[in-house]
Amino acid sequence: MSQFRYALGRLMGGLLAMGLFALLLNALILSQQHFSQSAQALSGPQPPRIPLGQMSPAGQGAEVHVTARIDAAIDVAVPGGTARLVLLSDPSGRAGSPARAAVFVSPADLDAFEQSVAANTLSASESGPVIALNGAVTLPYWIDRAESAAAEAKRPLASGVVFIRPFLAGRAAGLAPPLLSYVVPAALAALLVALLWSELGRMLARRRAMQAYAQLQHLDHETGAAAALSTSLAPGDAQWAALAVRRDALRRKRAQLDRLFERGLAAQGGRWVWLAAAAAGGLAGIVPRRPLAQAVGSHLLGADPAQAFALSLPAGWAVSMDHLLDYPGDILARSVIALFGPQSIGIASGIRNLPVTVWVALAVVALLVTLRRAETRRSLRGTLR
Repeated sequence: MSQFRYALGRLMGGLLAMGLFALLLNALILSQQHFSQSAQALSGPQPPRIPLGQMSPAGQGAEVHVTARIDAAIDVAVPGGTARLVLLSDPSGRAGSPARAAVFVSPADLDAFEQSVAANTLSASESGPVIALNGAVTLPYWIDRAESAAAEAKRPLASGVVFIRPFLAGRAAGLAPPLLSYVVPAALAALLVALLWSELGRMLARRRAMQAYAQLQHLDHETGAAAALSTSLAPGDAQWAALAVRRDALRRKRAQLDRLFERGLAAQGGRWVWLAAAAAGGLAGIVPRRPLAQAVGSHLLGADPAQAFALSLPAGWAVSMDHLLDYPGDILARSVIALFGPQSIGIASGIRNLPVTVWVALAVVALLVTLRRAETRRSLRGTLR
């Protein structure tokens, strides 16, 4: 490895470590804010109950206590079973009016939610029961599926609809800091420690390799001197046996130094960083975009990534970009149908819906594997020569 490549690798490693450290500090600050907000909310009384129509806009995680009428309950298919989207409106509003708020109930919470509705029903009407609802503003993980199910039920959700997470396990549990407030700083700290440990290991390995290289140069002089001496000795000379033992020891020492030198050079690759980045990109692409952006903004950056990185591009460019991003999945889906016939339409549909980050991650992994095999072939050719 050239000095330039080594210096460039260490520079990139240092920049990555500084970026992780900055993200870790920001995540710790945001987690502390979440803990303080939770403690402050729990130290005060429950907010007074108001009609849903009088509720002012609230940020993510804000506690709300409203009186609302249940207008509709829509089933939503999710991987864990069948969830339910409950549409809420102001008690004095007319039936069938656009939902002002909604509750997304996961399959595991359906029984608890029904019990909560039964316990907190204030009155019944032809339009639906009027309930008291205490919860926090949130963004459901399966927001896209919920919106699709509402559209199919002819009850499309407005862009400003508020999603409320009811306190089914009590107000204290509902206002507790989210699990990500613990997981994100711990994950970033683990990544930073792993990166620093890896960088330290590569530096020490390179130092051992340079030391082995210096010893190999000295060993070459000793081997040359031993070879010259062996040519000057006649067969059966008294020094022949001692010289043979010395040359055998030099060969063993050279093999040991060669292994140490090769291990030092192999430790400079650092491909695990790129593999981890490709895997993270692929996994992040599978997560729904809006919940991912909200989680990143709440626990990592402290801002809304969708607004921070919004680009004002013409509509035609945006449509063309969407088609371009869908192109890899569409080509592979068509190939699957062509190879396996109409019975593979379900699999092809799943492939077509995979995000582009998955294909980018697979391309990066394929490139790294190809480069690794090419280096292995060059090393074998050098050994055979």
